[in-house]
Amino acid sequence: MSKLVQSVAPHFLSLQSCNLRRCVYLVDPAIEAIGAHWHDLRTLDLSNGTRLTDASLYDLARGCTLLEKLDLSGCLGITEAGLVVLAECCKNLRHLNLCGCDNAGSDTALVVHFQPDPSLLARKFHTMCAWGKAKCIAIS
Repeated sequence: MSKLVQSVAPHFLSLQSCNLRRCVYLVDPAIEAIGAHWHDLRTLDLSNGTRLTDASLYDLARGCTLLEKLDLSGCLGITEAGLVVLAECCKNLRHLNLCGCDNAGSDTALVVHFQPDPSLLARKFHTMCAWGKAKCIAIS
């Protein structure tokens, strides 16, 4: 799947939505291609991309700054550090699903996203749910 994404990304420059859910063989170079070519992307589902790492989040942050909805549930290789960079660059983000992201379950990225006024969190995101040990954070 990664090679396919890398080969088609340059041909769909105005793509706004992409679903790559359950693509367990998806790796960072595919997301690098997305970040390099899909600058109008608004919605991206990468759920269960178990081989993705923070490098993918850095590429999305650099190239897909218009993202509004991102599903990273089950992406075990991402961490808080990658989310902070994403939050700094993707100011339009309104929905973020981090269910099952065991290394990315704190509020650090959210605080960065709403600096200098963290009270914007309540106005920008409609609901926020967290489920203890499951480290499930879904914001929409």
